[in-house]
Amino acid sequence: MAVWAIQYWSDAGLVGKVVPADSKSAALALAGVPASRVVKVTRRLWSATDAFAGLSSAPSPKTQVLFLSRALALFAGGASAKVNDLITSLPELERLSRKRLEALRDDIELSTKLRHLGFDAEIVAMIESGEKTGRLPRAIETSLTYLKKNLEVAQKSSKQFVFGALLIGISLALFLTLPLLLAEPMDMLRNLSDVRINLTAATYVLLFVRSAVADYWWLLVGAVSAATALAWKFRYQLSSLSLFRAFGALERTRRSIRFLIVWRAFRVASVPLEEQTTMLSAAIGARAAAHVAAGLKRGEALTDTLDQRFFSPTLALTAAGLSQVSVGTFSKIVDMLLASLHEERQLSASRVAAAMYACGATLAMATVALLAFGLIFPIMSTSAGVS
Repeated sequence: MAVWAIQYWSDAGLVGKVVPADSKSAALALAGVPASRVVKVTRRLWSATDAFAGLSSAPSPKTQVLFLSRALALFAGGASAKVNDLITSLPELERLSRKRLEALRDDIELSTKLRHLGFDAEIVAMIESGEKTGRLPRAIETSLTYLKKNLEVAQKSSKQFVFGALLIGISLALFLTLPLLLAEPMDMLRNLSDVRINLTAATYVLLFVRSAVADYWWLLVGAVSAATALAWKFRYQLSSLSLFRAFGALERTRRSIRFLIVWRAFRVASVPLEEQTTMLSAAIGARAAAHVAAGLKRGEALTDTLDQRFFSPTLALTAAGLSQVSVGTFSKIVDMLLASLHEERQLSASRVAAAMYACGATLAMATVALLAFGLIFPIMSTSAGVS
């Protein structure tokens, strides 16, 4: 199979689509582009990159809220046939639908359209539950409530993260650039080191940083990129360390919220969760989903698979017995757990922000100390000696 990049003229001007197909004619048929409007068709070999091209990005939370609020009015008023017009009326969804043509098919359910468009897995699960139970407007309304709460908590957390990231970024920039900006006095110290003063360890650190940034910046960029990749790959192991504990707690809390949403959606629809491993994996991550699936395969109760390595203690310790209660009682308990988890998420976000502030402040103080003991004090002592 190949990927076909199609450029053609539309009413809006020159646009393009990327379509996977076996032949050029099949690609044009899938794209629905008249041959008279085609400008260029380019064939590329199928690759892993092409397989996921355009599928990794998801609509922003605000776009999802806007779409669902309008979709609620459509479905409540019996105008569900206009859902494709609603998709193309929103710029972000219209752009995504160009790459994911299946989302505009008329013979598929709303949940399938949202899955193709990259909506959050828990939203897709709630919509699918509403379709199976015949309560789609109610499911859309519940999804809206969840998204708005999620967006509210995320906005509060992001403000804290922005200030922490700025502090770290400014401190790191000063640490790396000040030795370059102060090159002249540092050269003077190095030239005088043999006859007048002995350079301190702090001065040697500044000289090393200056040399590394000036001559080996590409190596520094590579090292930072590699360290970031390794930290992400081993994030589960690192989350047990005190330095990364706040980040791990925040991730476990967010995963627990998404798990509860998906679990409730399929419990209400009477769909066994073990039959929805793909959806579960999209919601909570492949490793956590594999852990849950392995436990279910061994015959364990679902609540026994909620290991604290992957989930919040609030969920892991209080979910026992949820599988045996009625659906109505189950939904009420889930609502209480979600309220508690949202509060826990805000607390975890505050701890992450505090850790970021601490890292930024430590780096800033280290930079000031290096400049003081490696440059300012030696220059002052040299001036005193000369006088």
